[in-house]
Amino acid sequence: MGFLDSLAVFGMSGKDIYHNFRGGTGDDAHGLYQTATVLAAVPPRLLEYTWGEDRLRWELEPSGSGTRMTLRHTLAKPDMAAMVAAGWHICFAVLEHLLDGDPVGVIRGQDAMDHGFERLRAGYAEKFADGSARRGD
Repeated sequence: MGFLDSLAVFGMSGKDIYHNFRGGTGDDAHGLYQTATVLAAVPPRLLEYTWGEDRLRWELEPSGSGTRMTLRHTLAKPDMAAMVAAGWHICFAVLEHLLDGDPVGVIRGQDAMDHGFERLRAGYAEKFADGSARRGD
């Protein structure tokens, strides 16, 4: 089963889904749920959906002996680019550990701050100062 297959949303194009962005289940659930509408789903290579006012598009394609994953996150509020980029940076670091067989678990909130979120945010803010975040460079 591929990564996007495991998201259990294929066949739901045009339907609303709900995602708990803070994690946890049952009594341990944290209450930040957000509605997402699936815009496109082509297993196992494409998933596109809304996330609040933003749009996310995940694509998988063969690349050499592996797979290239591309995420395009279109922001409704471009001034959030540095913060969003820092968050995704940490998410992809977690994913890299998982794929390397060294899972580190979810990193969010204060844990993200302890893992360099502010340094990453400042670095992305500097990088995006020339407006490249709005151009998609």
